[in-house]
Amino acid sequence: MAKRIFLPMFILFTYWCQAQDYYMPRNPASSPKPQNYARFKDSIPAKRYFIALNLGISIPLGGFGEKDTNQYFMIPTNTDSTHAKGFANVGFHINAKGGIFLSQNFGLLAKVGYSVNTFDANSLNSIINGYYYYSVSGNYSIWQVMGGAFIRLPISDATSFRAEGMLGGIYANYPTASVSNSLETISFKLSNASDFAYSLSIGIEQEIDDNFSFTGGITYTGAELNYPTATYTYSGTVAGTYYQRYPVSMSYGSLDFSIGLIYHL
Repeated sequence: MAKRIFLPMFILFTYWCQAQDYYMPRNPASSPKPQNYARFKDSIPAKRYFIALNLGISIPLGGFGEKDTNQYFMIPTNTDSTHAKGFANVGFHINAKGGIFLSQNFGLLAKVGYSVNTFDANSLNSIINGYYYYSVSGNYSIWQVMGGAFIRLPISDATSFRAEGMLGGIYANYPTASVSNSLETISFKLSNASDFAYSLSIGIEQEIDDNFSFTGGITYTGAELNYPTATYTYSGTVAGTYYQRYPVSMSYGSLDFSIGLIYHL
């Protein structure tokens, strides 16, 4: 009789203990984390954001840097009147960047850059050999607004290799020019150009302390500048005066060497 009573009570007690274990609230602190949680947390730097300021020189490349009058739109006798040569000199470049680390070595960033290059009127006048004289007013002023991704790979405890790739827009002017001799004057003026651009950068980052790093690198920026209209005004005693408008394009390239500071926050 006791055995018949004890066995059902033992079974009920066992089920009751299991039910208590099921319904009792668990301690959140003891909840297991995903296996990659700690690794993911440690892979993001403590200071995820940064801003940077860089200064340097801008070396013109492509049509932007060409200095010849072959197929040049400013020479009226040429067959191709829609392609410009830049006659640009080495100039000054500055840019500001901001970004965020998505992991220890990878992130996203944005850039605003500005370059100034003078027009090499001396080279142009020497090619013309004195029959005409070119007078150029103003400089190239070029703005860049871009965004993209970067990668940072450690070389040593305080030194890292950086690479960046960005896409965006470029806004550029072309200096005003006029060519004249004793009988005639020809004036040229291009509207400002806004076009798609890309840039690729490589460089070195040297950590100074927890907040600042020194950086230096090379950036290539490329674009095809399309000036919507060029005004071509001729005034002379022989053929009278006439006025033309047409589009002009110029391949743009710039190799920028710069140094700067990065502030991590």
